Amino acid sequence: MKKTFLIIFSLLLINCPYYAHAQEEDGYTGCISSEWTDENLDGYKIYQGKVYHYGCPVKEADPNTFREIPKRDEIPLGMAQDSKSLFFGGNKLEGLHPNSYKTKKVQYYDSSDDKQKEMYFLFDKDNEYLYDMNVDGVDLNTVEIINSGYFKDKNNVYEIDYKNNVVNRIPDANPAFFTFGYNINSDAVYWYGKKIEKADPGSFEVVACDYSSETGKDKNNVYWRGELVYGVDSKSFTSLASNCYDKNAVYDTSNNLKMLSTLKELKNGYAADGRENLVNQTLTSAIQTYETKYPNYTPQPAMPKPDSPEEQALKKFEADVAKAELEETEANKQNMMKLGIIGIVSALGLGGIVYGVMKWIGKGKK
Repeated sequence: MKKTFLIIFSLLLINCPYYAHAQEEDGYTGCISSEWTDENLDGYKIYQGKVYHYGCPVKEADPNTFREIPKRDEIPLGMAQDSKSLFFGGNKLEGLHPNSYKTKKVQYYDSSDDKQKEMYFLFDKDNEYLYDMNVDGVDLNTVEIINSGYFKDKNNVYEIDYKNNVVNRIPDANPAFFTFGYNINSDAVYWYGKKIEKADPGSFEVVACDYSSETGKDKNNVYWRGELVYGVDSKSFTSLASNCYDKNAVYDTSNNLKMLSTLKELKNGYAADGRENLVNQTLTSAIQTYETKYPNYTPQPAMPKPDSPEEQALKKFEADVAKAELEETEANKQNMMKLGIIGIVSALGLGGIVYGVMKWIGKGKK
């Protein structure tokens, strides 16, 4: 048993560099272990009558007519063909013929490393690909790369999912108003180009929670990643360092603004290092700012539809707040009782000591 384990473990160690190497190639989607060759095959190689790409077989490729296409200005690295089909990164581009396809190089500026880069579209009259990812229907005359993860045309906004090697159209996203995060104009508020139906553009502002810009609010409601969050008080909703909170609770800014703790618990945490007043000042400032902007205005928070999942979530939220406050009240009562008992015991003990001392002094005088 031990010998079998050592043999399997050794084989895994030997093959690790090949797996890692193959994963680095653009467009690689992987193959199962039984298809893998133990030969060190870099790039495209014909081995034992089969075509391989970094050790992984290129399915449906004809080894007799297969050849790699050299990279050129309009041709990306990783292209290959046989007499009938076109390939990128070891993957067959269904529908594209090697004698009739065209390419389009689209340049863009990548602010993450301050460099000019490009992406390649491969197409014919019926099919469109971004490398080996199908993007049928994209308008290549108006296509614009936003960054390495997004692009758009005159009709749609698209997100590139490299993990699953697919391109997804963002539903209802307006390319004219697409920007990262929130885009506020005179008529509407957008999240990644998707209109937020209930948001008020005149009062909308981004609230930087946890050093990000995924949370916002208007005079009525609070929003997380473009979705309305029921139950959070927009008037008092504010941020402090990595926390966002309102008059009731502290919220998890990475998980749909679910309640993390009550506001009292946050204050108690800051009280430990003498900064509890900072929470009060921040909250008070948020409320005063709101009241200055919207005097004599009563917020009209959106309510979820009856019996909807949103209503159930709101009821749970309100129950969680009530439960947390009740637990805190009970804990405070217990603490007060403990302090009271300690005080009584201390008083009785001190009284006993005083009585003993006075009695001893009285004896001395006699």
